[in-house]
Amino acid sequence: MRMMKFHSPKMLIVSICILLIVPITACFDYFNWSDDASPDLSENDEDDSDQSLDNYSWTDDGGNTVELYDYMGDVVMLNVGAGWCAPCRENAPKFEENIYQSYKDQGFTLIGLIVEDDLYQSPTEEFLQSWRDQYNLNYIICADPEWSLQQLFEINSLPFTLILDREMIPRFHSYEYDEVIFADTIEDLL
Repeated sequence: MRMMKFHSPKMLIVSICILLIVPITACFDYFNWSDDASPDLSENDEDDSDQSLDNYSWTDDGGNTVELYDYMGDVVMLNVGAGWCAPCRENAPKFEENIYQSYKDQGFTLIGLIVEDDLYQSPTEEFLQSWRDQYNLNYIICADPEWSLQQLFEINSLPFTLILDREMIPRFHSYEYDEVIFADTIEDLL
């Protein structure tokens, strides 16, 4: 194998920058973390706004089945994340402290849906329990290896948050954590 010889420090610096910038740019494009990826703060597509979600079911960290329609009558927030997702990890305690604790006694349910663990595998009960313990979470944590909301909402990055009204009709979705908008939306629906 032949080694490349750099004749100037500028050439070396340019080469290093290219080697660093290309992968970083590809990651931002893959996860859609550009300014164009701003959350949908106003309305969903017409097809979503007037129809209830199907009665999805998931398995929680205790191995129990959790059905979405068990929470009919509550305002429900579904937060989709993954173990490998840095923003998902960063936001988990924020959802607990700033959202769940504020509304849990007012007809509000928060369900965290984990689609993959930190190794890109289906999350096990043990992984869900460690997620709960690591972030001291009291809201419902479920495995969702089927990415149940993917097809309906064409989820293209994580985290993804969906807020449903009391009839399970989607009223808001976002790819970003915005406590003020979440709180305003929940309070309007309670």
